[in-house]
Amino acid sequence: MRKDLLSLPPLEPLRGFVAAARRRSITLAAADLCLTQSAISRQIQVLENALGVPLFVRKHRAIELTAAGERLLAAAVPWLGEYGEIAASLRQRAEVANSVTITASIGVTSLWLLPRLGEFQAAYPEIDVRVVAANKPVDLAQSDIDLAIRYQPEPTIGRGDRLLFRESIAPVLAPGLWQKYAATADELPTLIEYQERSLPGLEWTPWLATLDLQGRVPRRLGFNQYDQAVQAALAGHGVVLGRLPLLFQALAAGRLICWPGVSPFVSPYSYWLLRAPAARGEAVDCFAAWLESLGGASI
Repeated sequence: MRKDLLSLPPLEPLRGFVAAARRRSITLAAADLCLTQSAISRQIQVLENALGVPLFVRKHRAIELTAAGERLLAAAVPWLGEYGEIAASLRQRAEVANSVTITASIGVTSLWLLPRLGEFQAAYPEIDVRVVAANKPVDLAQSDIDLAIRYQPEPTIGRGDRLLFRESIAPVLAPGLWQKYAATADELPTLIEYQERSLPGLEWTPWLATLDLQGRVPRRLGFNQYDQAVQAALAGHGVVLGRLPLLFQALAAGRLICWPGVSPFVSPYSYWLLRAPAARGEAVDCFAAWLESLGGASI
C-alpha cells in the first residue's frame, strides 16, 4: 500500500484539471477556483508530466480533451464528488459534536436560562449553544434538539427525566409599590395576569382572600407571555403571581419582594430536564450536567 501511495500522481492538480475539462476553458476554470490562469495551466502541466500523456488539445481560443483526458475525467468527477460529500459529512459531525441545542418555554428561557448562560459560555467557550424558545412543546424524537426544560407534574416513566427544581408561587411586586399599598389602606393593587391561568396557582381568584381583596374589584393588567408580566411587575405596574424559582435572582437582588405575610403555594408542577433519545456527545453531557448543578440554586 505504501508503494501504491508513493506512485500516485499529485492530487491537487486534479481540481484544476476537472474545472478546465468541465468548462473547456482555462480562463473560466481559473475564475471558478479563484486562481490565476497561469496557476491552472501549471496544475494541468504537472498532471500531464506525472501521467506521461497529454490531457488536452490546445486550440486558438479553446481546449479539447484527448482520449486520455476523457478517461481521467470520467474517473475523477465521481471520486472528487464522493470525497467532497465525505468531507462535508465529517465537518458537520465535528460541528454537531461541539454544540448543543436546548428548548424551553419563553418565560423559562427569558427569566431563568438566559441570565445564567454567560456562566456556561465563560466556562466552556469551545461549546456552541443554540436556544429554541417555544411555549408549544417540541417532539424531541422528531427534531434536532438535544435537551428540553419542561414544566410538568411528574416525569414520564422510562424517559429518564431529571428534576431541576420544584415550583412554588406567591404574589410578588416591586418594593416601592408595596410601600405605597401599605401606606394607603384604600389603595387597590393592580393584578397582573398571565394567560395560562389554568395552571395550578396562577389564577388570581384563590389568592384574593389571602390578600384581603375578597369582594373588592382591583384593576387587572393582562399579558400573553409570562416574562412580560414579570417585567410589568419589575416596572412597578402591579402585583404578579411569581413563579419563585424563575424569579430567584430578582428576589435575591431586592428588585422584587413577596407580598409580606403570604405563604407560597407549593405547586404539583416542577421543572424537568428531558434529553432527546438520539442526543449524544460530550457537549450535550456537559450542558446537561451544568443545568442540573443549577437546579438546587433556584429553589
